[in-house]
Amino acid sequence: MPKTKKPSLYRKTYTEANITHALDAINHGMSKRKAAAVFNIPRSPLQFRLSENFVKSKHGPNPVLSVAEENTLVDQI
Repeated sequence: MPKTKKPSLYRKTYTEANITHALDAINHGMSKRKAAAVFNIPRSPLQFRLSENFVKSKHGPNPVLSVAEENTLVDQI
């Protein structure tokens, strides 16, 4: 029977805070490659975050009431 290798799972080793710090460093003049090495983040997520295609979206539908309307309703109840 041939030896089989277990498939390895990719796990992110960076957090959203690391990406934010790296993006700030890039905006202050650090190169993308150096920021990726310093903050231990792959370069491709940084490049995507800096591109025009990245939009931070929210899950779910848009709310029906605004925050002010919601607070007014809570006060009346």
